Amino acid sequence: MGGTKGNGVMELRKKIAQLVAAIGSTLVLLVPNAGANLAGFSASPLTKTIASALMQVVRVDTLPEAHQPPSDPLAQLLTHEVGPELDMAELRTFAKTQNGPFDQTILNAAVRWNLDPFLLKGLLANESRLDPIRLGKYRVAEHEGTRVIVSGGAAGIAQFSGGGIRAMALIRERQLRRGKPALTFDRQRALIPDEAIHAAAEFLRHLINRYGRDGGITAYNSGVVGGKIVQRMGFWRAKASGKLSRSGIYHLQGERFLLNVLKKVNYLRRGAGLIDMPLPRGGPRHLSS
Repeated sequence: MGGTKGNGVMELRKKIAQLVAAIGSTLVLLVPNAGANLAGFSASPLTKTIASALMQVVRVDTLPEAHQPPSDPLAQLLTHEVGPELDMAELRTFAKTQNGPFDQTILNAAVRWNLDPFLLKGLLANESRLDPIRLGKYRVAEHEGTRVIVSGGAAGIAQFSGGGIRAMALIRERQLRRGKPALTFDRQRALIPDEAIHAAAEFLRHLINRYGRDGGITAYNSGVVGGKIVQRMGFWRAKASGKLSRSGIYHLQGERFLLNVLKKVNYLRRGAGLIDMPLPRGGPRHLSS
């Protein structure tokens, strides 16, 4: 009976978090020209205020001891079978040490797509600082007499750009054509944390399968061009060539994105008592802080 009540409380807290995210998403979607007018806008303080008020309704830490969730968080949290590539001890460590509002979703998405959950969290932290309604700033340049967007405009906790949204939507459409269950994906879904996190994990797994770990992480930010260059040349040679900073008129962040993600991943892993994820081959073994 106590376990059932505890589970109900946790489910209610999750629904509250989803409601808060939906409120924030609606604020963005209801404003005309959101991409242009809200490029530097962050509603995090508002989101946190709403969340704080709502969470006072249900506080798990004030429940009697008998009503607390089970002591084994991994068994309680996982909704997918763990693949052979994943380390159960590290999954258990993630579940015990990572207690943010999105960590349960990150853990399940990582397990579903055979990713190190610290890698997925590090990527999301690098992209948005785990802000579910973050909007990236647009960068505009002149091209043949016309002002065009050359970078920016990404949305949500996973910072899906227009190109990333289209690529993810295409992956889902292919699944549907094969008779597999899949949700469509668009900018509105990119602003819903649970959906964006699962989409990010699926997209990252797709890219890693195509371009390898380093190329896949690079491609998450810099697209197919960055992924192919790193796959062909290796990260350090590609970085030295300058090909990861620009593609035609378009600005890329490929020369630093992979390293920034790995910095955050290893910060999280060290804090949890785990060894570092290896850096790209052919370069330094450690990065300066």
